[in-house]
Amino acid sequence: MRRDESSIGGFTLVELLLALAIMAVITGFGLFAGMDMYRDSLIHSESDTLETALRRARSQSMSGRGGVAHGVCRDESRRVYELYAGAPDGSYAELPSSAAVLVSGVPACKDGGIAFSAYAGTSTGARIIVAEEGAERTITVNHEGWIDTED
Repeated sequence: MRRDESSIGGFTLVELLLALAIMAVITGFGLFAGMDMYRDSLIHSESDTLETALRRARSQSMSGRGGVAHGVCRDESRRVYELYAGAPDGSYAELPSSAAVLVSGVPACKDGGIAFSAYAGTSTGARIIVAEEGAERTITVNHEGWIDTED
């Protein structure tokens, strides 16, 4: 018995190309959304690291550890945030800084950093911007030592 060739099932070339085109468009949208999420996670990670360093320095100052001011500065050559007691050369802890984002407003260690006074926790104040490709997050340290983060 012979089959009629017109009854054989399958997809035409046009149908396959259309399906591939639809898949390419959906994948393209997914890539753009994924890149935005990746960028946002980089910014949040860096600002969380910096905020942790600032809060730790303020806490150490208010507890009176060593009876001296504590602060945070950035060592750009080693890509770290240094927590220090007394002066930036009295570093006692380091937190890694990301090379993938731009951070402005954190003074370098040679410039004194952001200091919190002993016992009171008052600060020299700072406005720090963490940015990457148009998105940014701002950390504000006021003169009373309060630390606030805004998207």
